[in-house]
Amino acid sequence: MLDEQVISHSGEASQIETTLGFVFVTTPALTAYTDTAGDSGTITYPEPAITPPAPDTALGTGGDPIKVAPGPNGDVVMTLKFFRPQRLGISGIGELPFVDIGNLHYGITAVSVSRGFIPGGSGGCPFGAYLSPSTLAITPGEGHHAAEGVLVDGAADMPASAANVVTVTVDLSQRAGGALPANQPVKVDLSASTAGLPTDSTAQTFFVESIR
Repeated sequence: MLDEQVISHSGEASQIETTLGFVFVTTPALTAYTDTAGDSGTITYPEPAITPPAPDTALGTGGDPIKVAPGPNGDVVMTLKFFRPQRLGISGIGELPFVDIGNLHYGITAVSVSRGFIPGGSGGCPFGAYLSPSTLAITPGEGHHAAEGVLVDGAADMPASAANVVTVTVDLSQRAGGALPANQPVKVDLSASTAGLPTDSTAQTFFVESIR
């Protein structure tokens, strides 16, 4: 909430409490990953510009999925490091031009591209799929999403910085659609949403492929 100063036609000033309406100006942004098979990589921003109809071949896109592999237990477990979504700063209260948004809820879905849908589920990752290490609290979902896990960020808004990295570990083989198919791209959505209603949300999509 903010206190807004309103000046009447007569010049009288009054304070009105108002809700800060913001929109996401960036999505969550994956910056590094590892898996339990020993694969790892980094993603840098901004991505190289492309000129259609040339395909996008940057790492993590459909043209170059992130290559992953099952670990010792046979599951594809990834540790993801990403930047929080940002909003525009409010110069009048001394904020920088961009602010990393805190107190968001995150979720991960993984859908096989070849199918376009997951029989019996949305591809959402259940509560048990989220593992340590994680800088977010892992909680069960609610309502018709009760079976899915929710990642809760307890950090407040903060000045945008490349040092503000979130870490999440997820067993993609536990998604609603079952184990990842070998040698097939899988579309992963990393979503972020506000905790209260009405909900505002944003997401980044990247692609992975289990190669062995």
